[in-house]
Amino acid sequence: MASAAATAQDLSQAFKAISDARYANKEFSPEPVPAEVLQDLLQVTLRAPSAFNVQPYKALVINSPQSKQLLSKAMLSTNKKRVLDAGATVVFAADKNCMKDIGKVVDMFKEGGSNAAFVRKIPLYVAVFSSGHNRVLRPIMTFIKQVVFSIARRLGLELPPVNSAEAWAFKNTMLAVEAFMLAAAANGLATCPMEGFDPRQLRKQFHIPRRYSVPVVVSIGYPKPSDRPLKQSRRFPPEQVFYDNQWGQGMAF
Repeated sequence: MASAAATAQDLSQAFKAISDARYANKEFSPEPVPAEVLQDLLQVTLRAPSAFNVQPYKALVINSPQSKQLLSKAMLSTNKKRVLDAGATVVFAADKNCMKDIGKVVDMFKEGGSNAAFVRKIPLYVAVFSSGHNRVLRPIMTFIKQVVFSIARRLGLELPPVNSAEAWAFKNTMLAVEAFMLAAAANGLATCPMEGFDPRQLRKQFHIPRRYSVPVVVSIGYPKPSDRPLKQSRRFPPEQVFYDNQWGQGMAF
């Protein structure tokens, strides 16, 4: 038991150090990210949680000079130079039509030996939560769901919120983004998540299908020594963020 407790404490301290090491880097050195390191980070990213293990996202890795030039055309302001300088940049694309791949998700659960009764319900659960149908069905199904849920709530039934397909996909994709950035920090790499891009240009340059929306683009690489922060960026006091059993009641730290 003592050994297990010590291991847990070591892991806790290591995770805290990794979390503290992550910051939004502004300037990268031209040193490339080794392929084996990048692949290891992506393997860690695969372990990020997602609703019903649907994993409604794809990640486009940009690290060749030609692809960096194409990407820079879609970036805004100083982000143009950032993606050119960084060892690599990952474009995270959220899937608004995840029901198209629901068969693959079901197969994964079957191969993993999941309860058969639960597996049969997965398509229904995902359809209800994700609204992830194709562009033709999506507005129709969302409207029907809103009407049905409204009636059901008036009858006293407890139901989840009606998410847009994009909102649901974004929520799940950002879990993978966070895992990627923390994995990078654990490997001594810096990251910079960016929203400053033109999604139409991004779609055009890389032929991204319309079923995907891009919530964020993350550059990764080795920081210039001058860009390493001397101290951590400020955060709100924890009692202003975390509430104790009642809304507005700040938790004591």
